[in-house]
Amino acid sequence: MSRPPPIPLRPPPGQLAPGRPSDRALATLLVVGTVAVFWRVTTFGFVDYDDPVYVYQNPHVLSGLSIPSVMWAWTTSLNGMWHPVTWLSFLAEGTLFGARPSCYHLTNLLLHLGNVLLLYRLLRRLLPLRWQAFTVAALFAWHPLAVESVAWIAERKGLLGSSFYLLCLLSYVKYARNGDRRQFVSAHLFFALGLLSKPTMVAMPLLLCLLDWWPLERFRPRTPGTDWRAALRLAKPLLVEKVGFALLAIIPVLMCFETEHIAIEYPVAYRVAGLFFSLVAYVGKAVYPVHLAVLYPRPAEWSGPLVVCYFAGAFVVTLFAVTQARRRPWVLVCWLWYVLSLLPVTGIVPIGRHLLADRYAYLPLVGMYVLATCLAAEALSVVQSRYLRGLAGIVGAAVLGSLAYSASVAASCWASPGTLWAQAIGATRDNAVACLNLGAFYFQHGPRRRAVHLFQEAVRCDGTLTEGYLDLAATSAAAGSERRPRVYYEMAARSAPENPAVQDRFARAVLEGSRPDSRWLRRAAMLSARACQGNGASQPVFLRTLMRVLAAQGNVREAARLGARAAELSLASGNVALYEAITNDLSAAAAVQPR
Repeated sequence: MSRPPPIPLRPPPGQLAPGRPSDRALATLLVVGTVAVFWRVTTFGFVDYDDPVYVYQNPHVLSGLSIPSVMWAWTTSLNGMWHPVTWLSFLAEGTLFGARPSCYHLTNLLLHLGNVLLLYRLLRRLLPLRWQAFTVAALFAWHPLAVESVAWIAERKGLLGSSFYLLCLLSYVKYARNGDRRQFVSAHLFFALGLLSKPTMVAMPLLLCLLDWWPLERFRPRTPGTDWRAALRLAKPLLVEKVGFALLAIIPVLMCFETEHIAIEYPVAYRVAGLFFSLVAYVGKAVYPVHLAVLYPRPAEWSGPLVVCYFAGAFVVTLFAVTQARRRPWVLVCWLWYVLSLLPVTGIVPIGRHLLADRYAYLPLVGMYVLATCLAAEALSVVQSRYLRGLAGIVGAAVLGSLAYSASVAASCWASPGTLWAQAIGATRDNAVACLNLGAFYFQHGPRRRAVHLFQEAVRCDGTLTEGYLDLAATSAAAGSERRPRVYYEMAARSAPENPAVQDRFARAVLEGSRPDSRWLRRAAMLSARACQGNGASQPVFLRTLMRVLAAQGNVREAARLGARAAELSLASGNVALYEAITNDLSAAAAVQPR
């Protein structure tokens, strides 16, 4: 079998013949196409998925830049993520725009545009053919999997982090080509800023080693026939220069492990199965981007045959890439780029209830896009017919056009929380969180009958979803029911026996009834006392609830003792309104006669 022609690092002179589109023209086409696909997002509002805590209900962001808010940005770890640079960007926008969603959407679009142009510039330095760089950049810009990163305001961290990571790669490539130490320092600086924006590209030192192998070819000895000892001596300084990047990568990892709280623990076998599933699933979504959703629920368990298929798929591709390492180094480099950059978000360290997320593939899929264009370039290199080459160009343009249209349609789902969660329910099965959020939307905007149905569906999909029972209780109370809220709060308390806030809410629901019987009061007293254990003993709200329950049971003396303690704590915390409410409760409890 004849050896395929290698893909050169630099193009031959004929590839840059006059009459071909210039870099400026292609960059302009990328900008115009990206704006056409995503411009409608600038007319959208906020969604109820992380946008409240990141922007429009965050008092620090709304107050804008100040010394206290900047200090908060560097010390907070909301949702277990430490990304102070992202918070600083939100604080700056809060100063300039307040809570106007169109401005935040426009910033996201501009960041995505910047990433597209940075990627195109980087690829023009690495790939031999101009159409390869343009195709990869267009796939990155217009693929439907990029919609979530652009249309979701709270995903600013991914866009901002990608900008710094691409700047890091550009600086490193310049350093590798001309040895400019200033570019080497800049690469470290940009990598640090990227980690401070979103600490997921912790594999950057390994990715730089991959670029050293191909296409930079820094591991290849200059003299043919060099033995392995000389090659090892050549590789040693290249590995040593990555130590600084490795040390930077360790810091955010330690911060995330220190602050991350995983609500649900998954077995190791479950996580490993999720790893292989993720590697295969993202490639499948890149090839056939349908049934996309803002949130994909985790499967309760894995089917053995499916896990074998996922493992076999990942293993076969890896084996093929390894066997092609000498003849086609770009196959292994592109595959490892995809695997290593995706590894932190494949479920090995589970975060939340979701396993997949379109935003996780934003930068990792660049490796697969480059692999596809390199395969196409190798296939076209043996085609002599201009007709066939022109036909291949038409097919490629049609694919890019269809992806851009699909991305535009997918972006329309982010117009409101209602359309976002309705699309997620239609694209997935047993999506309890999507049912819960769409039910909350209908509970606020109507019809509430639809909200009740969605809350019931959420509880059916996931019986441990405490929020579903709480929302059912709220809708029942709003409908005027007296007994149903207590039942749902009881179910919520059973689904979260260690959650003091849920236990306290059940007790308050009993007290809010017109005539709570002794059975309900005994249950309320037990759960309220449980809520006041541990850290709850210092929460005046929990103590006040227990005081009211005991007073309703006729235990006035113990109620007075707890009320005095709750009043003391509320006054110490500066909550004057709560102090006055507790004082009124104490006065009312003094009039209660033992039964």
